[in-house]
Amino acid sequence: MIIIGTHFDLVSEKFPPGYLDYLEQKIRDKFICISDPEKRGLPRVLTTLNISCRSRHNIKYLSTVIYDAAVTLKTSNGKFLLEQRVPSKYIHLEEIVSYLATERKARGQDPVLTEAEFKTQATAWLETSYGLKFRDEAEITQVGQVYSFQVRRIQYERHS
Repeated sequence: MIIIGTHFDLVSEKFPPGYLDYLEQKIRDKFICISDPEKRGLPRVLTTLNISCRSRHNIKYLSTVIYDAAVTLKTSNGKFLLEQRVPSKYIHLEEIVSYLATERKARGQDPVLTEAEFKTQATAWLETSYGLKFRDEAEITQVGQVYSFQVRRIQYERHS
């Protein structure tokens, strides 16, 4: 995890001098410079940095930190995550989700589907557009877990 402070350019306008250093030290003390964060129920925090989209402060550094973190990620069996193959249907499904969201918004609808609607529409589009099928119900559920559609462009409500 990377803790990112936004609106760096506004800090000097709204807070006293030294506030940013104080805040950064507090974050480091609570989240970064601790032993065994997992035992405390916390994620492993790599770093904290402040950015500004307006002035572009630290944007290049942020992209470097994200890249460095991504290339070191490993799967549970020790292989580098970026070296893993991604099934084409996963990539196509992401395109389908984008299309479904755009289509629903164009019709004035919220991009929210029930789990059943999502599975039906995504499966139909995958087969019609790309000639691919999911092996079974478990595979489309897994794809839904791999890609967090809730954060992306379309949501579906899970009824468990």
